[in-house]
Amino acid sequence: MSSPNDNWYGHLVAQSRTDAIYDLIHMFLVPDWAPNHDLDFVTVRKQALPEQFKNIPPEDISRKLLPKDYCFPGDDYVLLHNYRLTEYLHAARWIDCIEDFEDRTFLELRYDWPQKAQEFWNNPPAYNLAAKTPATTDADDERVLEEKEQSMKIAYELLQQGRNPELALKHAETGKEFLDAQQIIYNSDANALLQKISRQMMGYNIVAMVYAWNNQVNKAAAIDQLYIHQPGLWESLDTCIMPYLEMLMVKKQSDYLHYLFSDKDFRAYFLAHYEAYISLLVDDTYILSRKTEVVGIINRVNYTGKEWK
Repeated sequence: MSSPNDNWYGHLVAQSRTDAIYDLIHMFLVPDWAPNHDLDFVTVRKQALPEQFKNIPPEDISRKLLPKDYCFPGDDYVLLHNYRLTEYLHAARWIDCIEDFEDRTFLELRYDWPQKAQEFWNNPPAYNLAAKTPATTDADDERVLEEKEQSMKIAYELLQQGRNPELALKHAETGKEFLDAQQIIYNSDANALLQKISRQMMGYNIVAMVYAWNNQVNKAAAIDQLYIHQPGLWESLDTCIMPYLEMLMVKKQSDYLHYLFSDKDFRAYFLAHYEAYISLLVDDTYILSRKTEVVGIINRVNYTGKEWK
């Protein structure tokens, strides 16, 4: 089993009781934060803990680094066990990064709300990815591109969770810079080339969905010109395009859906979604030819899509 340190983001999500963990991570940390050691990586300070945590059970304390070996910048720090974080995460109001005197990086769960926390909330560190100084070396260029690609992943996660559309938009626009910088070079392997193109277009689909989520359909339509009007891509992208059509139904974008479905080939390929659009937004007496499939789409639009409204 891999170490939690190898996927600290997924580990914190798994340890959390609620979706509030996404705000805790995305509003106060940068995507490329990572522990630079194999120890447990979440700390608290005894003097700052809420009353219910004042007496920390021994089983909640890390066994990888004993208290006698601590060298944190304070004498009341406690290093928590990586698999005993749930209650501490649930109660935390924000999260900070610290280093000990061995230059090891840790996360500190905070239960107060100082000015620094408010500043992070108003301007999350992750927002600043796009504003970093332009790279001057190949290595720096690659690092910046990696950060922008990570922003695309964060935008997708927020979209899937239906949380914080404004933050998703910031990351989607940064991720778009990554997509725009990609150069796909033709080679003799047609399948490999199609896979590369499809992967890039999946990224643009995420950007378009986030734009639509934020009621910026004109920008979404501009992105759509890159992929959604290309019949050769429909088969490889249909599982991306279908949720996008449902997003547009959630947002009641009847005019734009009418435009998309005015393409007869597109309408035929996504017939169930066309019929769902007609039934939901145009004519609820429309006779369905794929009733079971269409009803499933309508249910998703009416119920599971409500977080996109």
